[in-house]
Amino acid sequence: MATASPTSQEFSPLTYEQYFDHSEVVDILGSGFQVYSSNFVTNENIDEIFFFIHGAAFSALSFALCSKELVELSEGKSAVIAADLRGHGHSSSNNDTDISIDVLTSDLDSILKHLYQDRSLGPHRMFLVGHSLGGSVATHLCNTITHDPDSKINVCGLALIDCIEETALRSLENADLALRSMPPRFESPNHAIAYMHCTNQIKNIEVFQIMSDLLSPIHISPYFPFLAPFHQSCRVSVPPRIVRETPQGQWVWRTDLLASKKHWNNWFLGFTDIFLAQTCPKLLCVSNASLLDTPMTIAQMQGKFEFRCLPHCGHHIHEDDPREVARMLLLFSTHMGR
Repeated sequence: MATASPTSQEFSPLTYEQYFDHSEVVDILGSGFQVYSSNFVTNENIDEIFFFIHGAAFSALSFALCSKELVELSEGKSAVIAADLRGHGHSSSNNDTDISIDVLTSDLDSILKHLYQDRSLGPHRMFLVGHSLGGSVATHLCNTITHDPDSKINVCGLALIDCIEETALRSLENADLALRSMPPRFESPNHAIAYMHCTNQIKNIEVFQIMSDLLSPIHISPYFPFLAPFHQSCRVSVPPRIVRETPQGQWVWRTDLLASKKHWNNWFLGFTDIFLAQTCPKLLCVSNASLLDTPMTIAQMQGKFEFRCLPHCGHHIHEDDPREVARMLLLFSTHMGR
């Protein structure tokens, strides 16, 4: 393996502009939510809208590459929207640690209502796509929308990426230790990108570069003796995960997950039943089929949702192989009839 310095160009941050054509901050009761989109503002002649919801401690830019691939593969017939959750990325609120499942769901429901109020989007088909925690939020959001008689949102599909209730709850048992074992700060966004890639948390370098806006400097040079073969994902998705402590200081994690520990179990507890109760077409994509819990295994055998496994990916499937995930989502939407 070749050595690489965290200060090298290979770990330099990327910005959203080459992945999304629009960025805006949506004001909801004094909180500002960062929203990225493509084809949504500039093109009314679209067939469907994909609304992406990221996982805990990540940001909307974790879907940057997947969004770009999806718009290109659909030949401009699809629009994409991705928003930073409360306490994540470039969103801001008066209580960033109040990230209970109900609050996160309510925030996104309000964001969609705001976007629909500003634009005539009623007839367009909406597909909700969530990764990890975002999968649970997408499920609750789908349930909220479908039970709201006044909602103008036409949800035609629900897709989960590596989100399984039993597996998630089991992983939370060690989450405290895992979070405390991570570097608390970085010298630069480049160092954060290198850390995430070289510890194999995200295999695609480009996504990391986009996320570097959010880190605040940590000393992590001992963590990167080698550079594994890489793509570009890390460079775009990691920067928004860190923020600078002071103008001249180091970079720290944007989201303090330990401060929201009381919400962890409720993020996932009971969401399988809600997911299976949704009447719209459903899709589950995982990286390891052996992690399916009993309820989801039975439901999958009964054909209650489409199932895909991409074993060459890690937990961040949409970052590790954005083109394949985009193809999968387009095929899912095509099955629902464009």
